[in-house]
Amino acid sequence: MIDINGNSLMPMIFPEPPIYFNRGIFYFQNKNPLTITGESFFPDGLKYKNPIFEEFFITQNNGKLGITNILKNEIIIPHEYERIEPVSSCNLDYLKVWKDKKFGLIDISNKIIIPIEFANLYASPSYNLAAVLKDRKWALMNLEGEYYSSFKIDRVQENLGKEPFPISKNGKWGFVDRKGKTVIPFKYDWASGFGNIDKQGGRIIQGEYKDPCMNLSQTVQAHLLTFVGLDGNRYVMNLDEELFRNDYHAINLEFEYGLKTFKDINGRTGIKNKKNELVLPAKYGIKNLRNGFIYLSTNNKPGFFFPNNNKVLFFDDIERYTGDSTNTRWVKINENIRIINNDGDFVSSEIYDRAGVLKEGFRPVTKNGKVGFLNDDGIEIIPLKYNQDLTLVNSSFIENGILIVYLNGKYGFIDANGKQLKPFEYDAIPYFKHGIAIVFKDGKWGKINFRK
Repeated sequence: MIDINGNSLMPMIFPEPPIYFNRGIFYFQNKNPLTITGESFFPDGLKYKNPIFEEFFITQNNGKLGITNILKNEIIIPHEYERIEPVSSCNLDYLKVWKDKKFGLIDISNKIIIPIEFANLYASPSYNLAAVLKDRKWALMNLEGEYYSSFKIDRVQENLGKEPFPISKNGKWGFVDRKGKTVIPFKYDWASGFGNIDKQGGRIIQGEYKDPCMNLSQTVQAHLLTFVGLDGNRYVMNLDEELFRNDYHAINLEFEYGLKTFKDINGRTGIKNKKNELVLPAKYGIKNLRNGFIYLSTNNKPGFFFPNNNKVLFFDDIERYTGDSTNTRWVKINENIRIINNDGDFVSSEIYDRAGVLKEGFRPVTKNGKVGFLNDDGIEIIPLKYNQDLTLVNSSFIENGILIVYLNGKYGFIDANGKQLKPFEYDAIPYFKHGIAIVFKDGKWGKINFRK
């Protein structure tokens, strides 16, 4: 192991690389952790055992598991369990433990929350709810030990998920609230847990989404939906028990535009409005829906359907789905690139030779061998004056408003306003991530740290 300056941190004595590195410690499978000097990290024969949560490690001693605080070098929970599984993926407030062939629930102080006497259990501390298994039947209870139901439940959703919770009785699935009260009848062949699905089909939290692991937040729009089986068919269902065809794009059309999809006898997709009036005939394939761009496919050309005005357009080529949510896309007509908005209108009369992917609000474009940048609305914000380098155009080497450009045979850096940040003197810049750029100049390699 070497540092970024090439200095040796560990001697080359290990036959395999560590499984990962964190807090200055290397972790080898089923071996003691080692410091960067190669010394054993845990004393007294303790071994690291996945997972790690901040300063708490699940550790192993004589074949038994416990919890060790690595900052204090202190055993928090004795090594007396065969298994320890955090209920949450990001903290150790509650732990599902296995001992003497039984499951129970403890907290980080080793206090028993649910007795270690069940064949299995799932817990959701945020809802103060647990499901416990005994004699092949499940029951629901709170974390104070009060039972909400008898042991007559056939199946529950693993890890419970979000309220309401799917459970199975007498061969049928329904949904109950956090106190075991039935809120959706038991009539479905099968059911999954409710999840928040955004308009791109990703499962996220409605409103303000806070990532408990990364401490990040963002505001998003989402729909609380679940998947159910009924009469041999698979549907998406909302909390009002309305059933939708099992298709993310169909769901998104319904919620975002009040449109519904249907299929003809040949399996082709069409669209109708809420009045059941035909909007788009069933002769296309709907490939994706993103920011007002509904991707269509035919036997020869790709195209878009624009729900704002029911316009259908086909081109020689179009910009496919990208990770960014953009207001514009590029299209190709007779080998020329134009920029189109989500109303199906060209944003300007400009014609380009090539266009790259929008990243951080910058879209690289080329024309007559020169490169410039457009914003999300297709407006030119950095003039087309730089030399063409297709690697930069295709890969969009952009980070935190800093752009790599090529001019007169050399690479350099500019900011979001086109201001030069570094001289155009580098022969290559093959890497630019996390504020660190690796550069090549005069036969030597070096790095530039933009984080300072």
